[in-house]
Amino acid sequence: MTAPPDFPRRLLRAEQVLAARTRRVAVVLEGSQDPHNVHAVLRTAEALGVQDVHLVAPRGEAATISPGVTQRAHEWLTVTRHADIDAAAVHCRAEGRELWGTANAADALPLTGLSPQGPIAIVLGNETAGLSDRALDLCDRVVRIDLVGFSGSLNLSVSAGLILWELRRIAVAGLSGGDLPLQDRDELRARWYPALLARPAGDPAVEDCLARAEEIRDAALRAPRVMPIDREKSGP
Repeated sequence: MTAPPDFPRRLLRAEQVLAARTRRVAVVLEGSQDPHNVHAVLRTAEALGVQDVHLVAPRGEAATISPGVTQRAHEWLTVTRHADIDAAAVHCRAEGRELWGTANAADALPLTGLSPQGPIAIVLGNETAGLSDRALDLCDRVVRIDLVGFSGSLNLSVSAGLILWELRRIAVAGLSGGDLPLQDRDELRARWYPALLARPAGDPAVEDCLARAEEIRDAALRAPRVMPIDREKSGP
């Protein structure tokens, strides 16, 4: 019996990540003022397999992404910046997304059990005022996290984590809960493989692995789940 190819562990992990990656759910952060919340949302989105995060006019230090705080999670993501919520809405609708606003309001739909029928963008407001009136006007529906304690609100990053977990919890239980088409997988591999192999794009070793990417993917999906890469010891 022929032994399976001995592919680098990091590439096996990358292919398992790609197999669970989604573009059916995106995150839009409107006017965040707290850099810690922005960083936490980026880390949470990446960890739960959400590829696309949109930053709308973050304020002050929240406009700067710190690799040390995100543990470089943002470098695996597609992060798009917008000057205002209208620009973000146009971008998301061009991708065929509904906009789901988030608000702690009695007339909002309870998030639990909601299942999107197509691509969506979850829109979260800033830490003090929540979503702007304009953002609410642009949203197709507004959803809420039901709270049953005396506290009437949650931290922005906690809200984002609960929402993304509810939308992704079934998919992340397996190794193949994603929905990226081949073209998207190839584009991300072209970004990820050179960094994972610590070689420049175009290096023969990188090109060889890219040419065998589907073979690596097949091996990764047959293998046990590879634990996440230690972000403190290496770059992406």
